[in-house]
Amino acid sequence: MHNLAADLPIQAPVYVDITGLQTDRAHLNMVGKDRAVLHGASLDLLLIRDSVATGLARLGYRVDPRDTEPTYLARVVVESFGITRGVTFFGMPPVQSVLIPFSLPALTLYGVVRQKGYARVHIEFFEYQSGIFMGLSPTMIGRTYYTQYTMLFFFTWQTTDLSAPP
Repeated sequence: MHNLAADLPIQAPVYVDITGLQTDRAHLNMVGKDRAVLHGASLDLLLIRDSVATGLARLGYRVDPRDTEPTYLARVVVESFGITRGVTFFGMPPVQSVLIPFSLPALTLYGVVRQKGYARVHIEFFEYQSGIFMGLSPTMIGRTYYTQYTMLFFFTWQTTDLSAPP
């Protein structure tokens, strides 16, 4: 949300809504007359919506709940988001005996676990009552990575651009 911008009057009451591709973690009703109807956004989209609401509040806008008749609607459009994970392993994998109860841990000569995250969103602004289009924010793209290396069984280190790595 570093380059978040909105061309609305400062202190304007804004309701933040979100849309995007639903994931398998959205609540899908499977019984009754509303069978196969999605209810609410997935938790991933709600996290993005709340992050944008906080960013707008930091810019000086009043982020209001729906029941207070806001002046503007900020619709967050999530174009894409997700992670990729890759594993490279050179060594002996863990071994577990079937007949005699013992096991050996993985003996890693060299191992790498890579994770990359990506998000692409933009915000559309509308007048709440009339639905008149007011403007569009620039597309915000976020990327991050976290890589953990293991060398010669014991030596591990990480590289990341996260401000508070896990």
